[in-house]
Amino acid sequence: MYFPHFTGKKYDFIIFQGGHPKTIYQGTIPQDGKFVLTIPKEYAPYTGMSRWLITGTTEGGGLDMFIPGTDFSVSCESSQPNESNIIYADNGKNKEFNRLYSSSNDILERYRQALSSAATDELGKQKEAYASLSKGLSAQGDYISQLTQICNVEAGFGTHLLEKEHERAANVADFIRDQLNWETLYTSGHWNAVIDSWLYSRIDVLKDPTRFTSDFQKIASRIKSPLIFTELAQDIASRLVQRGDDDYIGYIAKTVVSSGKITAFDGPLAFYIKGTVGSVAPDLVFKTGTSSKSNKMKKRTISINASGKDFVRTILIFYQSDDPNSMETLKQLSTKYKTIKASGTRVIALSADSEEKIFNSKIHSFPWLDTYCDYQGVKGENFQSYGITGVPTLFLIDAEGKILSRGGSINF
Repeated sequence: MYFPHFTGKKYDFIIFQGGHPKTIYQGTIPQDGKFVLTIPKEYAPYTGMSRWLITGTTEGGGLDMFIPGTDFSVSCESSQPNESNIIYADNGKNKEFNRLYSSSNDILERYRQALSSAATDELGKQKEAYASLSKGLSAQGDYISQLTQICNVEAGFGTHLLEKEHERAANVADFIRDQLNWETLYTSGHWNAVIDSWLYSRIDVLKDPTRFTSDFQKIASRIKSPLIFTELAQDIASRLVQRGDDDYIGYIAKTVVSSGKITAFDGPLAFYIKGTVGSVAPDLVFKTGTSSKSNKMKKRTISINASGKDFVRTILIFYQSDDPNSMETLKQLSTKYKTIKASGTRVIALSADSEEKIFNSKIHSFPWLDTYCDYQGVKGENFQSYGITGVPTLFLIDAEGKILSRGGSINF
């Protein structure tokens, strides 16, 4: 690196690993403006995007660079770096990406203008130009071509320009399923955006659990790296829970568990093996005191199976008293409780409170009888057995104890 006009400036050097930018080096530009950035052994050889950022100044600045897996140099003798005066040696792919990205953006901008002005001929022309560009990028298949396609997905487009949202979403989802290079995505800096785009296309627009499931199966078969697959499965689970679309975890749980690519199902990955839709709900266990004979804590078990009982379903809610979303959901349940009870459904509430005083301050307003707390928070046995990492989380369970629905709100 040679940036003589920035001597004395501090900087960070960042590479990308899935959704987690990693700062691998921090330093200060020396007086001669020359310095070396090195990829650590654990990431080498690294092929992917990087970010060099000037820090500690109000004006900021920096550079996004493609690293080709080999040594190269970059220099700028101007005090105002730009695309024309930044010089790369032994790495022409940065210039190539700027060219492809600009070409793609120009087409998209002309397409949007034609769309807003209803210029039919121009619209058709830009559609053809984009389709040709996409075909060329797919045929080229190198990192920079793939990165350009990833940027287009982030902008909401797949291999063709389509006006109808349903068709556009299907095209994006199909590209992600069939053509996306996941190794490239992992080091691109666009990991989160592409995963969000896939979930939006398949769940929000297309609303087809069957296609969602089959798409994920295809994606899982195409990802060979256990590291990349594990992060994908983890991030999808986290997002589905945050969105309140926990049911979709059950659709892909079998594929995730049987993949053989995940070594530990902890954190968000626990959702795939605990409390998934279609599985049998674990019984609830509470410690009630010590046995006089063994001096060990006794356990009280509450069966989720409703067979032979005077109810046919169970709503199980995990909550916390100081969580506004939890309390709003409990308020909704309370309002609807007469109807819920009349339908043959019982309600059980489990609190993540750590203090008895806080727990007791809320339960008097609940119209159902079954509300419990072991004061161990999300580390408690029941929270762990259901794979709970956030509240509120609700389950709808049938008479045989099978989980019918899981989510963050009352949607059943």
